[in-house]
Amino acid sequence: MLSTKLISQGEHDRIYWLAAYDEASPYLIGGENGSYFGEGTAAYSSILKYQRTYKQGSNLSFISTNRFFKEKGSGHVFGLSGLWRFGESITAAFEFNKSFTKEPNADWIDEANVNNDIIKGKTVALDGENLRGDGLYFSLERNSKNWNTELEYSQKSPLYQTPLGFVTQNNVRAFEFEQGYQHFFKEEEFLKQMNFSLETEFRINYQGLKKYSSIDAGAFVQFKGNVETFAGYSHIINEEFEGLNAKGMDNFELFLRFNPSEKIQLRAFTSIGESIFYDDEPAVGNNFFIGTFNSFQVTSQLRISPSFRYSHLKNKEDESYYFNGYIGRLNINYQFNKTLSFRIIGEYNNFDEAFFYQPLFKWNPNPFTIFYIGGTNGYSRVDNQQRYSIDNSQIYLKFQYLFSL
Repeated sequence: MLSTKLISQGEHDRIYWLAAYDEASPYLIGGENGSYFGEGTAAYSSILKYQRTYKQGSNLSFISTNRFFKEKGSGHVFGLSGLWRFGESITAAFEFNKSFTKEPNADWIDEANVNNDIIKGKTVALDGENLRGDGLYFSLERNSKNWNTELEYSQKSPLYQTPLGFVTQNNVRAFEFEQGYQHFFKEEEFLKQMNFSLETEFRINYQGLKKYSSIDAGAFVQFKGNVETFAGYSHIINEEFEGLNAKGMDNFELFLRFNPSEKIQLRAFTSIGESIFYDDEPAVGNNFFIGTFNSFQVTSQLRISPSFRYSHLKNKEDESYYFNGYIGRLNINYQFNKTLSFRIIGEYNNFDEAFFYQPLFKWNPNPFTIFYIGGTNGYSRVDNQQRYSIDNSQIYLKFQYLFSL
């Protein structure tokens, strides 16, 4: 892959332009209940964004993303977005995009029965069809010292695609409303802050089918001594997936954070309740999740951040597992000096019985000059030999330098 970018920033105008050539380009198609993915061939891509800024952080932007495959086929998105502040407490934001897709004639999407899947009269298979779609987002917020109110609306039409984005679901209209209250205590008191929130979400598809509706409540408390906790409850009124309409699912969650010093950060999270098993034969099961995310500043140069997550989903009738496993991850960061650092990430995924690591060197002599060099190695276990073998690997580098014109 080869890429270059240009950034120009004035007092009120900003321009960002990125151009790239990739020998292997991912191809993603969103659907109502799932997405389709494949790996395409070489493609030329570009992103152009212009933004005009106004007082109090208000702005208006235009964006254009384009991708052309060498084996024919293309994808384009043109969009407008903006943010406007009314006084000190009210903010409105919007985004509207139009997508234009010309499918290649290719067999990149290899999911079973993909040739039989239809989205608004168009096949999911890449057979040279022309697709048009749109996406819309709007939000309105009001924030004061104690009260926070937020209203959101979004929609993605059935044939909406973002060739250089990551839209995994379309054919949906969503409405969300959240009301929150926060109270701050005096500095010397044991309680520092309390937040309460109530939220509702409602989603339907373009054919009027009720896809999802829920009511959520949460409480956040901050104590003296760098201790914070959050407790939440979610009642899913209904969730429709591939003909299954699950009703009355409940979920509880609890989060705890404790920072005994600037060098130690401890976090733990757990949740329990009900959720859908999204497979060929969807069903409602009992879920459980527990995880811990921590950071230890061993020396002024060395920081170690381990994490562990375990989750399962059980069949309600015979308590067999739909899935059951864990992910262990370790991040190690070493700062040689102010400009040079090294990071390595290692992770074991018990669900796939796969291990990968990712080293990265970074040189950053000033805010405008950056040099990266790193790589990734993925591993998969070969059961009959009881060892790990290399599954895939990648080396990459990046150099950024600011020119004054």
